[in-house]
Amino acid sequence: MIPITISETEALGRVLARYQPQAAVTRAAGLLTDPQLQANTVRIELLVHLAVAYCNGRKRPGAKDLGEWLNGNPGVNFVAAMEDPVEDVFISNVQTPEGNRRVFEGIWPSNDYYVQVVLDTLLASGAPPLCRRLLQSAFALLRLSDVVAERLALHRWHGERSEPAGRVSIGTETRIEDRARVVTFTNGDLAELGVSRDDLSPFILRNIDKQDSPRRKLAIRGLNAVLL
Repeated sequence: MIPITISETEALGRVLARYQPQAAVTRAAGLLTDPQLQANTVRIELLVHLAVAYCNGRKRPGAKDLGEWLNGNPGVNFVAAMEDPVEDVFISNVQTPEGNRRVFEGIWPSNDYYVQVVLDTLLASGAPPLCRRLLQSAFALLRLSDVVAERLALHRWHGERSEPAGRVSIGTETRIEDRARVVTFTNGDLAELGVSRDDLSPFILRNIDKQDSPRRKLAIRGLNAVLL
Protein backbone atom coordinates (compact mmCIF):
# COMPACT_ATOMS: atom_id res chain seq x y z
CA MET A 1 0.00 0.00 0.00
CA ILE A 2 1.50 3.34 -1.07
CA PRO A 3 0.51 6.37 1.04
CA ILE A 4 -0.52 9.31 -1.11
CA THR A 5 -1.57 11.75 1.58
CA ILE A 6 1.91 12.92 2.58
CA SER A 7 2.66 16.63 2.59
CA GLU A 8 4.61 16.44 -0.69
CA THR A 9 1.71 14.90 -2.64
CA GLU A 10 -0.70 17.39 -1.11
CA ALA A 11 1.58 20.17 -2.31
CA LEU A 12 1.41 18.73 -5.82
CA GLY A 13 -2.35 18.53 -5.42
CA ARG A 14 -2.49 22.26 -4.77
CA VAL A 15 -0.62 22.82 -8.05
CA LEU A 16 -3.04 20.55 -9.88
CA ALA A 17 -6.00 22.46 -8.46
CA ARG A 18 -5.37 25.17 -11.05
CA TYR A 19 -5.95 22.73 -13.93
CA GLN A 20 -9.13 21.74 -15.73
CA PRO A 21 -10.23 18.26 -14.51
CA GLN A 22 -11.11 16.62 -17.83
CA ALA A 23 -8.02 17.95 -19.60
CA ALA A 24 -5.65 16.94 -16.81
CA VAL A 25 -7.15 13.52 -16.12
CA THR A 26 -7.35 12.47 -19.77
CA ARG A 27 -3.79 13.57 -20.49
CA ALA A 28 -2.43 11.82 -17.42
CA ALA A 29 -4.51 8.67 -17.96
CA GLY A 30 -3.55 8.62 -21.63
CA LEU A 31 0.07 8.04 -20.60
CA LEU A 32 -1.00 4.64 -19.28
CA THR A 33 -1.62 3.58 -22.90
CA ASP A 34 2.03 4.10 -23.90
CA PRO A 35 3.96 0.79 -23.84
CA GLN A 36 7.25 2.63 -23.34
CA LEU A 37 5.93 3.97 -20.03
CA GLN A 38 4.68 0.65 -18.66
CA ALA A 39 7.43 0.48 -16.02
CA ASN A 40 6.33 3.91 -14.79
CA THR A 41 2.71 2.85 -14.24
CA VAL A 42 2.62 3.49 -10.49
CA ARG A 43 4.05 6.99 -10.89
CA ILE A 44 1.50 7.82 -13.58
CA GLU A 45 -1.37 6.29 -11.59
CA LEU A 46 -0.41 8.47 -8.63
CA LEU A 47 -0.67 11.53 -10.88
CA VAL A 48 -4.08 10.37 -12.13
CA HIS A 49 -5.26 9.91 -8.51
CA LEU A 50 -4.17 13.41 -7.61
CA ALA A 51 -5.65 14.94 -10.78
CA VAL A 52 -9.01 13.28 -10.09
CA ALA A 53 -8.94 14.46 -6.48
CA TYR A 54 -7.69 18.02 -6.86
CA CYS A 55 -8.16 19.45 -10.35
CA ASN A 56 -10.74 22.22 -10.30
CA GLY A 57 -9.37 25.04 -12.46
CA ARG A 58 -9.20 26.11 -16.09
CA LYS A 59 -5.61 25.57 -17.22
CA ARG A 60 -4.91 22.78 -19.69
CA PRO A 61 -1.68 20.86 -19.07
CA GLY A 62 0.88 20.26 -21.81
CA ALA A 63 3.81 17.92 -22.18
CA LYS A 64 6.02 20.23 -20.13
CA ASP A 65 3.58 20.21 -17.21
CA LEU A 66 3.28 16.42 -17.25
CA GLY A 67 7.05 16.07 -17.39
CA GLU A 68 7.51 18.36 -14.39
CA TRP A 69 4.90 16.49 -12.37
CA LEU A 70 6.41 13.07 -13.12
CA ASN A 71 10.11 13.93 -12.87
CA GLY A 72 11.76 15.20 -9.73
CA ASN A 73 8.60 16.34 -7.98
CA PRO A 74 8.95 15.58 -4.24
CA GLY A 75 5.44 14.14 -4.21
CA VAL A 76 6.35 11.59 -6.88
CA ASN A 77 9.97 10.79 -6.04
CA PHE A 78 9.18 8.16 -3.42
CA VAL A 79 6.95 6.30 -5.89
CA ALA A 80 9.52 6.46 -8.70
CA ALA A 81 12.05 4.77 -6.41
CA MET A 82 9.67 1.80 -6.06
CA GLU A 83 9.45 1.11 -9.79
CA ASP A 84 10.63 -2.30 -10.99
CA PRO A 85 11.33 -3.75 -14.43
CA VAL A 86 8.26 -4.84 -16.36
CA GLU A 87 7.24 -8.43 -15.58
CA ASP A 88 4.67 -9.09 -18.28
CA VAL A 89 3.45 -8.00 -21.70
CA PHE A 90 1.71 -4.65 -22.14
CA ILE A 91 -1.49 -6.10 -23.64
CA SER A 92 -2.97 -9.47 -22.70
CA ASN A 93 -6.32 -11.15 -23.35
CA VAL A 94 -9.38 -12.52 -21.58
CA GLN A 95 -12.28 -14.51 -23.01
CA THR A 96 -15.90 -13.50 -22.50
CA PRO A 97 -19.22 -14.70 -23.98
CA GLU A 98 -19.01 -11.52 -26.11
CA GLY A 99 -15.60 -12.49 -27.50
CA ASN A 100 -11.95 -11.85 -26.70
CA ARG A 101 -11.09 -8.63 -24.89
CA ARG A 102 -7.67 -6.98 -24.75
CA VAL A 103 -6.51 -6.00 -21.26
CA PHE A 104 -3.81 -3.52 -20.23
CA GLU A 105 -1.56 -5.46 -17.86
CA GLY A 106 0.00 -2.54 -16.01
CA ILE A 107 2.72 -3.62 -13.59
CA TRP A 108 1.08 -6.74 -12.18
CA PRO A 109 2.03 -10.03 -13.87
CA SER A 110 -0.73 -12.37 -15.05
CA ASN A 111 -3.55 -9.86 -14.65
CA ASP A 112 -5.36 -11.63 -17.46
CA TYR A 113 -5.32 -14.90 -15.50
CA TYR A 114 -6.94 -13.38 -12.42
CA VAL A 115 -9.52 -11.46 -14.44
CA GLN A 116 -10.38 -14.67 -16.28
CA VAL A 117 -10.82 -16.55 -12.99
CA VAL A 118 -13.21 -13.88 -11.70
CA LEU A 119 -15.22 -13.87 -14.93
CA ASP A 120 -15.44 -17.67 -15.01
CA THR A 121 -16.56 -17.71 -11.37
CA LEU A 122 -19.29 -15.15 -11.99
CA LEU A 123 -20.39 -17.07 -15.10
CA ALA A 124 -20.69 -20.35 -13.21
CA SER A 125 -24.20 -21.76 -12.93
CA GLY A 126 -24.01 -21.75 -9.14
CA ALA A 127 -23.06 -18.08 -8.82
CA PRO A 128 -25.56 -16.05 -6.74
CA PRO A 129 -27.76 -13.70 -8.81
CA LEU A 130 -26.26 -10.66 -7.07
CA CYS A 131 -22.78 -11.73 -8.20
CA ARG A 132 -23.91 -12.50 -11.73
CA ARG A 133 -25.30 -8.97 -12.05
CA LEU A 134 -21.73 -7.73 -11.73
CA LEU A 135 -20.98 -9.27 -15.13
CA GLN A 136 -22.77 -6.55 -17.07
CA SER A 137 -20.49 -3.88 -15.60
CA ALA A 138 -17.41 -6.06 -16.03
CA PHE A 139 -18.21 -6.75 -19.68
CA ALA A 140 -18.84 -3.05 -20.32
CA LEU A 141 -15.46 -2.04 -18.90
CA LEU A 142 -13.69 -4.81 -20.82
CA ARG A 143 -15.40 -3.61 -24.01
CA LEU A 144 -13.94 -0.13 -23.45
CA SER A 145 -10.51 -1.59 -22.73
CA ASP A 146 -10.58 -3.48 -26.01
CA VAL A 147 -11.67 -0.35 -27.90
CA VAL A 148 -8.81 1.67 -26.38
CA ALA A 149 -6.38 -1.00 -27.57
CA GLU A 150 -8.02 -1.02 -31.01
CA ARG A 151 -7.79 2.76 -31.33
CA LEU A 152 -4.05 2.50 -30.73
CA ALA A 153 -3.59 -0.60 -32.93
CA LEU A 154 -2.18 -2.53 -29.95
CA HIS A 155 -2.37 -6.28 -30.50
CA ARG A 156 -2.53 -9.05 -27.93
CA TRP A 157 0.78 -9.90 -26.24
CA HIS A 158 2.27 -6.56 -27.31
CA GLY A 159 5.32 -5.50 -25.35
CA GLU A 160 8.09 -2.89 -25.60
CA ARG A 161 11.19 -1.86 -23.71
CA SER A 162 10.33 0.28 -20.69
CA GLU A 163 12.74 1.66 -18.10
CA PRO A 164 11.82 1.97 -14.41
CA ALA A 165 12.95 4.57 -11.86
CA GLY A 166 14.46 6.94 -14.44
CA ARG A 167 13.31 10.10 -16.11
CA VAL A 168 9.94 9.83 -17.87
CA SER A 169 10.26 11.42 -21.29
CA ILE A 170 7.13 13.33 -22.33
CA GLY A 171 7.64 14.86 -25.75
CA THR A 172 5.88 15.26 -29.07
CA GLU A 173 6.43 11.56 -29.76
CA THR A 174 4.24 10.72 -26.75
CA ARG A 175 1.23 12.28 -28.54
CA ILE A 176 -0.50 13.29 -25.33
CA GLU A 177 -3.44 14.93 -27.13
CA ASP A 178 -4.06 11.80 -29.22
CA ARG A 179 -3.84 9.56 -26.17
CA ALA A 180 -6.22 11.81 -24.24
CA ARG A 181 -8.77 11.36 -27.01
CA VAL A 182 -8.19 7.61 -27.08
CA VAL A 183 -9.27 7.20 -23.43
CA THR A 184 -12.28 9.51 -23.85
CA PHE A 185 -15.74 8.14 -24.65
CA THR A 186 -18.66 10.38 -25.60
CA ASN A 187 -22.32 9.47 -25.20
CA GLY A 188 -22.35 8.64 -28.90
CA ASP A 189 -19.36 6.34 -28.53
CA LEU A 190 -21.03 4.50 -25.67
CA ALA A 191 -24.30 4.13 -27.57
CA GLU A 192 -22.47 2.71 -30.58
CA LEU A 193 -20.75 0.18 -28.32
CA GLY A 194 -23.96 -0.75 -26.54
CA VAL A 195 -22.61 0.47 -23.20
CA SER A 196 -24.73 2.51 -20.78
CA ARG A 197 -23.59 4.85 -18.05
CA ASP A 198 -25.44 2.63 -15.58
CA ASP A 199 -23.21 -0.26 -16.65
CA LEU A 200 -20.15 1.83 -15.81
CA SER A 201 -21.48 3.44 -12.63
CA PRO A 202 -19.35 1.26 -10.28
CA PHE A 203 -16.24 2.75 -11.90
CA ILE A 204 -17.31 6.41 -12.05
CA LEU A 205 -16.31 9.00 -9.47
CA ARG A 206 -19.09 11.57 -9.19
CA ASN A 207 -18.63 15.15 -8.06
CA ILE A 208 -20.69 14.41 -4.97
CA ASP A 209 -18.22 11.67 -4.04
CA LYS A 210 -15.35 14.12 -4.22
CA GLN A 211 -17.05 16.44 -1.74
CA ASP A 212 -16.87 14.01 1.20
CA SER A 213 -13.32 14.68 2.31
CA PRO A 214 -9.81 15.12 0.88
CA ARG A 215 -8.75 11.77 2.36
CA ARG A 216 -11.56 9.91 0.66
CA LYS A 217 -10.82 11.62 -2.64
CA LEU A 218 -7.30 10.27 -2.56
CA ALA A 219 -8.55 6.71 -2.09
CA ILE A 220 -10.17 6.68 -5.55
CA ARG A 221 -8.31 4.85 -8.28
CA GLY A 222 -7.57 6.82 -11.45
CA LEU A 223 -9.78 6.09 -14.43
CA ASN A 224 -8.39 5.15 -17.86
CA ALA A 225 -11.55 6.18 -19.60
CA VAL A 226 -13.27 9.53 -19.12
CA LEU A 227 -16.95 10.00 -19.93
CA LEU A 228 -18.17 13.26 -21.43
